[in-house]
Amino acid sequence: MVKLLSDDIKKKNQSIPWRSISGLRDVTAHGYQTLQMEDIWMTATEDIPKLPKQINEMLII
Repeated sequence: MVKLLSDDIKKKNQSIPWRSISGLRDVTAHGYQTLQMEDIWMTATEDIPKLPKQINEMLII
């Protein structure tokens, strides 16, 4: 879904790692043989919890 967002939205909200989000989606969907569970764990425990606040800030703008 990140790829469907306009470039304008992404540029206005550069604190959100759009490329990393879409990249992770591509790896999980198409390259699961290269998937590293440590990376998934770090994303799930460190990165995703920050995302709601970032999205809320984006919606306020």
